[in-house]
Amino acid sequence: MGKTTLPQGNYKDVGYESRQIVDIDFSRVVTEYRAQVLESDSGKRYIAQFPEGVSRSVQYGINVKVHSVYMSQFQLIPYNRVEKHFQDQVRIPISAGSVYNFNKDIYDKLEIFETIVKSKLIESGLCHADETGINIEGKRRWLHCVSNNW
Repeated sequence: MGKTTLPQGNYKDVGYESRQIVDIDFSRVVTEYRAQVLESDSGKRYIAQFPEGVSRSVQYGINVKVHSVYMSQFQLIPYNRVEKHFQDQVRIPISAGSVYNFNKDIYDKLEIFETIVKSKLIESGLCHADETGINIEGKRRWLHCVSNNW
């Protein structure tokens, strides 16, 4: 766009127009924690505590795990394609085994929630039940679902 020249005259500021571009930026964020190490005169070492959940020298963060579970469980993207997405788009090497482990971890953490939901459905005055056939490794299986308005 070229420079705009106004014709001669008197002008007053009456506001502005705006335009926006919405875009995405896939990036990797690495946070390093350091724990001070002290050694006594007798050679015994003492290491400060790391924050809760920081238990390995390198580990995946919560956002990587959540995004992986979302892609594989809600979007039903196969593990190897989730692995490829992280490798190609964010340059984070995640194996299909890690995707499985993320899903297993959240499954275990949701056990209490599942128990509560089941009890609420049992107490519910009206429930909807359904089943549908799905193929797993070429074999027909039945997927059952029970729900209510909530």
